[in-house]
Amino acid sequence: MTASFGGANLCTATGTEGCGTMIKLTPSGNGTYSESTIYEFSQSAGGLPIGGLLLHKGFLIGAAAEGGSTTGSGGGTIYEIQP
Repeated sequence: MTASFGGANLCTATGTEGCGTMIKLTPSGNGTYSESTIYEFSQSAGGLPIGGLLLHKGFLIGAAAEGGSTTGSGGGTIYEIQP
């Protein structure tokens, strides 16, 4: 699962919000889960993940609102992560 904010990499001019994270949830038993961060997004490489994820050939594919090759914070990116 992804979260649009959080993580150690700062995205905003004020530096108060992270660029987002990818989290793995693992069942711990009796209806509870433990979480582990498997990726922290950055502004230049696709910050603020949005929408769902696709699993294709062992890779998670998604979209992010920031990053890419345009000026400023970019026009967005499509990313691929192998967990």
